[in-house]
Amino acid sequence: MLKQIVYIASSPYSGSTLLDILLGMQKNCLSLGEVHRLGMQPEERMKSFGNRCSCAERLDDCEHWQNIKSTMSTAAGMSKESDWSDWGITLKAAHKPNLKAKAAAAVYSISLALNAEYQAKIWRLPIFREYRQVAKRSYFFSEHIASASEHETLIDSTKTALRLYSLWQDKPQQIKVIHLVRDGRGIAYSRMKRSGDTIAKATKFWQRRIMPINKTLNAIADEQKLLIKYEDLCAEPVQCVKEICRFLNTDFDPSRVCLANAKHHMIPGNPMSSRKDSDIKLDEQWKTQLTPSELEYFSKHGAKLNTNFGYQ
Repeated sequence: MLKQIVYIASSPYSGSTLLDILLGMQKNCLSLGEVHRLGMQPEERMKSFGNRCSCAERLDDCEHWQNIKSTMSTAAGMSKESDWSDWGITLKAAHKPNLKAKAAAAVYSISLALNAEYQAKIWRLPIFREYRQVAKRSYFFSEHIASASEHETLIDSTKTALRLYSLWQDKPQQIKVIHLVRDGRGIAYSRMKRSGDTIAKATKFWQRRIMPINKTLNAIADEQKLLIKYEDLCAEPVQCVKEICRFLNTDFDPSRVCLANAKHHMIPGNPMSSRKDSDIKLDEQWKTQLTPSELEYFSKHGAKLNTNFGYQ
C-alpha cells in the first residue's frame, strides 16, 4: 500500500540520482528514477535514455518493468501491448512546450505569490486540466506499483517544480519533499563542462532551475520537506540517509547505504544510475577549474541566491 511519494526537488547536477539510489536501497523504499520520462513517446524515450532501465536491459526486456506494466495494464483495463506513453503520467508538451504549456507555466509562477486559497482556485482553471489528470494518473500508477512491489514509499527524482506542484495539489498529505541543494558554483561548472556554456549561461541555467523550486516549496508545509546538501550527502551518506528515513518515518538500515550493493531499476536521467562504481565521491572540481574572472562573475550574479542555502 502506498504510504507516500518522496519527491527529490533539485537543480540538475545536484546529486539527485545518487540520492535516489541510496534511498531506494532501504527496505521499504523503491526508486523510480525520473519516472516522467517513462511517459514519453517511444522515439523521445530512445533519445532521452535509450529506452533502457538502469539495469541496462531494454524496458521491454526488464522483468521488473514488465511486471509493473502487466499490473498496470490489468488495473487500468488496457492491453498488455499498450505503450508506456499510453498511461498518461507525463504531459504531452513536457519536453517540447507549446504555447498553452508556456502560458500554464507563467500562470503557475504568478500563482505562487498568492495564498493557498487562491492557489487552489487557480489550479482548478481549465488551463491546468491536463496537469491535474497527469497527477491523478501518476498516483494511480504509484499505488499499483507500491502494491505489486510491496513497497510503501516510492522515490521520484524527476526534479522539476511544476510536477512537484501538480502532485502536491492533488494529494498534499501523501507527498514528502527532499530539497537537494548544491553549491551553485559546482552546478555552474558541471553545466559548463557538459554543455560548453559560458559562466553567464551556466549561472542563469542554475537560477532558472532553482528559483521555481524555492517558490513552490514556500507553499508546502515545513513538516513535509527536508533540506539536504549534496556536499553533506557525499561526506556523510549514512548520516544523511538516516536523517531522511527519520523524516519519512521509515526503517533505516545503515548496511544498505553502499553503492557496491546497489540493485535498482530506475528510469535514468543520466549515466550515474548505470555506473558500477561503488565509491561515493564529492565533486568539487569547480574550486580549481573556474577561473578568477568566472568566480567573480558568479559572485556578482549568483552569490545572493547561493548564500540562502548556507554557501559562502
